Amino acid sequence: MYLQSTFFRFALPGEIKLRTMTSPLLVLITGAPCTGKTTIAQHLANEFHLPFIHKDGIKERLFDRLGWKDDRQWSKLLSLASYDLLYYFIDAQLKTGHSLVAEANFKAGIDTQQILDLQTRYTFTPFQIFCYADPQILIQRFVERGNSAERHQGHIDQIMVADIRTSLLMNEYRPLEVGGQLLEIDTTELFSLDYTPVTTALAQAMGQSPSEVAS
Repeated sequence: MYLQSTFFRFALPGEIKLRTMTSPLLVLITGAPCTGKTTIAQHLANEFHLPFIHKDGIKERLFDRLGWKDDRQWSKLLSLASYDLLYYFIDAQLKTGHSLVAEANFKAGIDTQQILDLQTRYTFTPFQIFCYADPQILIQRFVERGNSAERHQGHIDQIMVADIRTSLLMNEYRPLEVGGQLLEIDTTELFSLDYTPVTTALAQAMGQSPSEVAS
């Protein structure tokens, strides 16, 4: 795993000083589809006992309630509704001063402003984890995921491949410029990922020692 940290320095031995977190953390798991965002987000939410909100989870519940079909426009409409609900839930958590993990294939050109708008209403610290891998690997994963029996049929991934390829070529999935801490993780070898650097960084951001994090 390759991990790059921005706005962050690991403490040297003997100089770790825990701080009391004075504002909630908004842990944003960002990146293109099939970069392992949901896997990483679920792991961190479980480790730190944080609420976990993710766009695809919302969208699948909309599919179950409203139905799905092989229709690109219907899928995109429910995607927009899913983002609306995602931000509604983030707003509700931040309003009460609670930290949370939010995961989606955020696009910098759209979602940066959404987070900046939240910062005008609430005091919180962004902690962003940007996941990336080689575009060809992501396309391969996307096709394989679309053919998996575990994938919800409403996503119609088979007819969305060209859209994803275009978004990757246009570099639409890049870190959000929202301040706070940014970790960049190469998820090419997703299933051998070492979470220790990430959990250590997040523990320090939350004012915890690594030993306090659930194993």
